[in-house]
Amino acid sequence: GPTNSWSQVEALAGEAFDWLANLGAPAALVAGAVLQTLSDEKDALRTYRSDRHWVKIAKRAAHLLLISSFALNILSIFSTTVTGTMLKSLGDRNVVEAAAETISPLGFMKSNYEFEYLTARITFLQGLLHWLGGIALMYAVPQDGQSQATRAMHEFIAAALFNLILLIITFYNGHTNFYKSYPDMLRVFVLSTFERYYGSGFRPMALLYAPASLYTFYLLHKALFVEADDDKRD
Repeated sequence: GPTNSWSQVEALAGEAFDWLANLGAPAALVAGAVLQTLSDEKDALRTYRSDRHWVKIAKRAAHLLLISSFALNILSIFSTTVTGTMLKSLGDRNVVEAAAETISPLGFMKSNYEFEYLTARITFLQGLLHWLGGIALMYAVPQDGQSQATRAMHEFIAAALFNLILLIITFYNGHTNFYKSYPDMLRVFVLSTFERYYGSGFRPMALLYAPASLYTFYLLHKALFVEADDDKRD
């Protein structure tokens, strides 16, 4: 049922604000690390006509993972900042009486602001996984002039990073709190996103972001599988 205690809601919202701030800070660090990776490895991410097909796909996938990691971390920073600002104005927006009664700050977020809660958690984790996955793919791709020893080390690093990704997901599955697993969190997030932006009445912005999303997926397919315009090696 709803709570009528402003002091309780204020305390929970304050703790939720602290949690959001603590989540946004590492997201900013990861975003900076991703930019550094993209700058340092821009030549390694280039594709060439002489590359084998799987190498081209792996390089493009690594590039995509790194760019998407940066975007996800920026979204994590943005969502935690905006949500935190919203929490600091609960009293003035007359929503205290409608707030569901909970005990923990994360329970407060999940019960009252599930979309924002999931956005903050998922964008940070996915951004981290995409960064690790992009680096792992770069090490998995053979480079010209590599010695056998260097190649063996790169294969080990790639395998170690992929195992780390699996370990992170496994660990996360046991700490999702309100959901069965991380895939279940993703399922709820997708449903919540469609409900928020497509199922709650007409939204003018939908006229822009719906076709923009479709066109972006078309460009993604084109970027991953184009063959004719690869760079020539110097």
